[in-house]
Amino acid sequence: MVFQFPGPRTQQPPLIQAFRMVLSELRQALLNPGRLSFVPDIQLEDQGDQYVLTADLPGWNEDEIEVKVHGNRLSIKGVHQERTTLQQRVYWQQVRQYRSFERHFILSGEVQPEAVTSSLESGTYRLAIPKAKLNRYERE
Repeated sequence: MVFQFPGPRTQQPPLIQAFRMVLSELRQALLNPGRLSFVPDIQLEDQGDQYVLTADLPGWNEDEIEVKVHGNRLSIKGVHQERTTLQQRVYWQQVRQYRSFERHFILSGEVQPEAVTSSLESGTYRLAIPKAKLNRYERE
């Protein structure tokens, strides 16, 4: 089962959009039961000319995070692998853990996907998403 975001001409009511997001997250949980569930603290703030998303991801690398922006929809997901090697007497044990998350947001307006910037510093991932400039006819 694949869920796709509707195009700009097929806008759906917000309740239907929220329901689709919940189903998508449930599908991810059912398809990947071996992965540890992980829910990072994420804040999304409207700063006037841009949206700023911050997520607490200590120990993660920026290449483990994937962001998609389409119209006014934002999705962020990540997969992180931790490897630990323990030596106990003569035995060696290697433990691998995978942590993943996926979140979806509906923004209040169109954005500029080509101008999105991101950074990961001291365990805090920051994503700046500039809002789309309205042309003269759309303002009236």
